[in-house]
Amino acid sequence: MEQKKVLVFFPMAIPASGKTVLFESIEQYYHEKHEGKTKLFIVSSDQVSLQLMNEHIAANPNVSKEDAYQETRKKYRTRYDNEIRAVCQKAQACEQQFIVIIFDKNHPENALKGPLDIVKDYFKQFTSIGLIPKIGKPLGNNLFSITYLVSCVQRAIKRENHETLVGNKEKVASVVLFFFSFFNKVQIDKLPFNKVFYVPFTNEDVQMDQVLRDEALELLKIIQRERNPEDIQNNSKEALQKFIGICEKYNLGFPDKNLQREIVWKEIETVDQ
Repeated sequence: MEQKKVLVFFPMAIPASGKTVLFESIEQYYHEKHEGKTKLFIVSSDQVSLQLMNEHIAANPNVSKEDAYQETRKKYRTRYDNEIRAVCQKAQACEQQFIVIIFDKNHPENALKGPLDIVKDYFKQFTSIGLIPKIGKPLGNNLFSITYLVSCVQRAIKRENHETLVGNKEKVASVVLFFFSFFNKVQIDKLPFNKVFYVPFTNEDVQMDQVLRDEALELLKIIQRERNPEDIQNNSKEALQKFIGICEKYNLGFPDKNLQREIVWKEIETVDQ
C-alpha cells in the first residue's frame, strides 16, 4: 500500500486577493494529474464565521449581520479549530493517496502556528506550503506592494454578498487596510513552511506602482497610525475616503487566469514527486 502524501496549503494574503481562483487551479491540477487518487478538503474561515453568525441571528432575529459578526468573534477560534480537527479526521480515514488540505483564510504570520500544530496531531509527515502573492516592489518593510493593496481594496468595496466582510465602503476598506499592516517585517525564511509558492494575484506594473505611491502613500501613513478598523473610520475618515477614491480611480483588474494556473501548476510539480 502506497504511503499517503499530505499537502497543506496556507495563503498569506489580505482580503479580496482572489484566493478562490487560486484554489480552483490547485484542485484542477490534482483532478487532472491524479484523478481518483486525490481527496481535497477546504477549511473555510468565512464559512465558520458565517455559521456562527447565522446561529446568532436565528436566536436573535433583530440583530444585523454586522453586529452578529462582532458578537460571535469570541466563539470563532474554538469553532475554527474544531473544524480543522474534523477535516483532519476525515482526511485520516481517506483511502486516496493524495490528501490536499487548503486553509481558506488570510494568514498573517501569527495565525500559522495554531493550525499547523493541529495538523501535526494527526499526521506525522506532511508538506506545508505557503501561498504568497508575487509582487513587484514591496512597500517599505511590508511583504506586499501598494499595487497589491490598492487592488484588494478596489475589489473588496466592489464585491457584493461576501460572507463576513460586510458594511459600507469605509468599513470594508478599513478592514483590508488594517489587515495589510499585519504583514510588516515578515521574513520569508523564518516562516514555518516546507515550501513557498509565489502566486500572481495582481497586475504588477512599475510605472503604475509609482503612480499609486505618489498619490496614496501619505494617506496610507495617516491611516496606519490607527490601531484598528474602527479607529481608521473614526479618526482618519478624510484620509480613508481619499484613499478609497484613488482605489476607484484606476482599473487594476485581475491577472490572467491561465497564466496564474500555469505558474501554480509548475510550483506544485516541484513537490509532486
